[in-house]
Amino acid sequence: MSKSIIPEIKTERLTLNSLQKTDFPYFKELQTNPKIRLYLGGPVTEDKIELKFDCYLSATPPEYHFAVRVDEKNFAGIISLGQHHEEPQLEISFQFLSQFWKRGYAFEASKAVLSYAQNTLGVPKIVAETQSINATSIRLLEKLGMKPEKKIIRFGENQTIFSTT
Repeated sequence: MSKSIIPEIKTERLTLNSLQKTDFPYFKELQTNPKIRLYLGGPVTEDKIELKFDCYLSATPPEYHFAVRVDEKNFAGIISLGQHHEEPQLEISFQFLSQFWKRGYAFEASKAVLSYAQNTLGVPKIVAETQSINATSIRLLEKLGMKPEKKIIRFGENQTIFSTT
């Protein structure tokens, strides 16, 4: 992926930048850990992980995958912006390694990416979809100022779609 596609975004504690090939072990953990994947459709099978990683590395706008790093070097997770399944808007999504949970990193990184999308890219409305039973993600989306817009069933689960407007 060209480094110019993914800008570097700095927050008080985090650096968000492009994924690197050296991030593969962390990406694999995000994709295979049942605890992390509990509300994301379950673990991804081994045979699909490399292809998925290559897709993340080669993504081009309007799709963005930011590596979230603590202290500029420790890989903590991924914040993505990409086309939603049905909505015409971009969707924000996040995945963090479990050792970085409950520290406010997902909120801090998501807030920075939402700001980038709205203020730099000029995206007026962003959506997020989460399983309706995922109380942690729902609290985070609400803290970001996103509001529930509608409920649907997708992947055999009740989902809530939130939006920035």
